[in-house]
Amino acid sequence: MSVRSPRAFSSFCLLVLSLLLVPPALAQQWTGIIAPSRAANWTNVGAAGGNPQTGGLPSDSWSACATTACTALATASNVTAANVNAAIAGAPANTFVQLPAGTFTMNTGIVWNHKSNVELRGQSSNLTFLVFTGNNTCQGTAGDFCFESADSNYNLGPTNIANWTAGYAQGATSITLSSVTNLQVGWPITLDQIDDTTDSGDVYICLTQGACSYAGSGGASRNGRAQSQMVTVTSISGTGPYTVGISPGLYMPNWASSKTPQAWWATGPVFLDGVRNLSADHTSSNPPNGTVFFNCLNCWQSGTRSIMGSAGGSETHIRMFISNRITVQNNYFYQTASSASVQYGVEPFPSSDSLIQNNIFEKVQAPVPVNGSCSGCVVAYNFDVNNVFSPSTWLNQGEFMHAVTDYVLFEGNEGAGFYSDNSHGTHHFITVFRTAGNGYQQNLGALPSGSTVPIQLDAFSRFFNIIGNVWGSPALPHNVYQVVEPSTPGNTEIYDVGNGDEIPNDPNTARTLMRWGNYDTVTGARWCGNSSDPGWSTACGSTSEVPSGITNFANPVPASTALPQSFYVSSQPSWWGNAGSSIPWPAIGPDVTGGNVGICNGGTNKAAYVTGTSQCPSSTVSSIGEHVNAIPAMSCYLGTMAGSPVGTGSALAFDASACYVSGSTEQPPLTGSGLSANVR
Repeated sequence: MSVRSPRAFSSFCLLVLSLLLVPPALAQQWTGIIAPSRAANWTNVGAAGGNPQTGGLPSDSWSACATTACTALATASNVTAANVNAAIAGAPANTFVQLPAGTFTMNTGIVWNHKSNVELRGQSSNLTFLVFTGNNTCQGTAGDFCFESADSNYNLGPTNIANWTAGYAQGATSITLSSVTNLQVGWPITLDQIDDTTDSGDVYICLTQGACSYAGSGGASRNGRAQSQMVTVTSISGTGPYTVGISPGLYMPNWASSKTPQAWWATGPVFLDGVRNLSADHTSSNPPNGTVFFNCLNCWQSGTRSIMGSAGGSETHIRMFISNRITVQNNYFYQTASSASVQYGVEPFPSSDSLIQNNIFEKVQAPVPVNGSCSGCVVAYNFDVNNVFSPSTWLNQGEFMHAVTDYVLFEGNEGAGFYSDNSHGTHHFITVFRTAGNGYQQNLGALPSGSTVPIQLDAFSRFFNIIGNVWGSPALPHNVYQVVEPSTPGNTEIYDVGNGDEIPNDPNTARTLMRWGNYDTVTGARWCGNSSDPGWSTACGSTSEVPSGITNFANPVPASTALPQSFYVSSQPSWWGNAGSSIPWPAIGPDVTGGNVGICNGGTNKAAYVTGTSQCPSSTVSSIGEHVNAIPAMSCYLGTMAGSPVGTGSALAFDASACYVSGSTEQPPLTGSGLSANVR
């Protein structure tokens, strides 16, 4: 058969494609710290044409849509769901549909029905308010904002499938497919292969209930094919079989012909769509999802306030359903139900190379659950508080590994902590860098007694890199450094490693774990490579925490204790700062001094992160080694928004443009009469 001719891209789309073709730099910012086999190039994430460093989006240079349907929306009485949908449907490429200030009822969802290169834009999340009373079916995964392909391509019903017959090496950017029917240059495809049947002790892709997972299948993968990566097609040549260029290259090292790898894709995906600068109240529509990206490439949500109800069986603020290179930034997500079901903030399901950056999560049960493969994704500089969960005696950490996935970077987040569970399979090559997790926060006003661990790495969490973080809380207090393969977690340890949680414990979680330069409230800062290292801590004893001697995917002991500022941006982001005040860069780490974040030891705000003693009435504040500063999202929430340190109360006013501005690099440390000595 002949190859279909490429789609007639606009000049903007050609620019985006050229960005995809830029080869990755040979040296990454983690060079010398993480072995190349254990990390990825995380510098090229989010919507192509955007910029994580500046917070820029592809639509920054777009003009306002000037069609009759679009200009009619300047009159408030014309702002109805039907009229907004009509304006989007008829908008020219590379334009935004502008909404005026005001409060508007939407009796159905807003839908981009196979419509690309169009953004819906409000005046700001403090001026344009959409109140939804109905939603859109969105190809079967209903939501109030729906970015959907023309066809219903999904894991249980792929529209197009091809055998992947060659090109399996880690980093490969050229593969061979048996068919390219309905495939065009610039389109996304999903690559997957058959799960492992035996465990080698190293990479083990498994969803089998009772063996590696206590809940079985999940993550929107095809049956028996849990490992996946989404890539963008950069070229197609040949007459069958076909040579297909892809970007980025393959992340995982275990792609193999023996596992019958395949590719599948949508016939009519959507591209370069987004919503920004408005408030969306989803309470009355009670949708399963506030926003659904469905077969969407290079799409975004930015500068919004999203409000969910406190009841409902399944509510997710944003679902990335078979959508890659999505940017979710500068948003305020308020509330989900507390029931132990699907109550999520931003959910990759699955995705790849997406960016979840600088968001606030208040009263959200699971702020960022990686609930499907998210190869190459970055989850960075997000703040979570009051992660509601029933029963209230249980703590939910802010970032979750909740499905088979690999090569995700979690950087600079502040909140309850990090959890790699074994609900839905195994996880590999995950990096957590310069994150602060206290492992002890109030849940709907109650202090939890279960799962109070800042970092939990369950069985089959392998080849993890935990570097330069700050863990623990003096309010609990945490008094044990780690518990390895426990039958029952103690709930006062910093690390819980290899626990089976209804399945067998896994000694390979600890064996393959890389820890370097973390500070915790039990032992202080630890650089446990070997006793000759310049940063060797007496707390390390004789134990190395760098897996330099393992056979596969070993990590050499770093030659220096110097840590880079970031693993994905080259310097201080231009959006770094809050309402004119400065925030140090980097904000978190053992090398950070004079940090302004402490923890309330008692009173009504006990266990909360705070930036001043006035936020701890009738109590004192303990520093966390003065190694933590409020990131912009926390500073916005506690300062500009005047949010409760324990996350109680109604949804707050929020305006991203009022919060995130550039600042200098100095900020006074936490001070006051209630400040106690540093905890060690």
